[in-house]
Amino acid sequence: MSDRIILLILIFFWFWMGIVYHILFFSSINPLAFAFGVLFIIEACLLIYLGVIKKQVEFSLTMDRYTLIGLIFILYAMIIYPVIGTVAGHGYPRLPTFGLPCPTTIFTFGLFLMSDKKFPLPLLVIPLIWSMIGFFAALSLGITEDYMLLVAGVVGTVLIIMKNRKTADF
Repeated sequence: MSDRIILLILIFFWFWMGIVYHILFFSSINPLAFAFGVLFIIEACLLIYLGVIKKQVEFSLTMDRYTLIGLIFILYAMIIYPVIGTVAGHGYPRLPTFGLPCPTTIFTFGLFLMSDKKFPLPLLVIPLIWSMIGFFAALSLGITEDYMLLVAGVVGTVLIIMKNRKTADF
């Protein structure tokens, strides 16, 4: 039951980021935002299908390296990210916080690393793509708190693939 609640909260945020942030807000600034919004909505739908309906995603706090790194990503997204942003001068209302694409994507990889069964790889594609897009945008805009996006995307994806191979061996 708690797995479904976690997934429903995550689904809400991916829909929110797709519809409200990208399509309704950011598309007035960036013409590509509509396409980003569609990708985020697709991710929310994949989470519904693979996570809630097919029940291919379950979470646990097993103390292994995957969970530890996942917790580090979550801690970064929820606490360290806004601290770095504030120190960098990105105070309210310019400070991107949880619920917006970059910190929520880092948080998502943290949760994905806590999956205790073979993780469905299609769920990694859109967050990985966004981690690269967001990272390169952060480089050009000097948003240092978003640099962790690339780390979360690449390290998270590699570790989940490794964990899946390990799970398949048993």
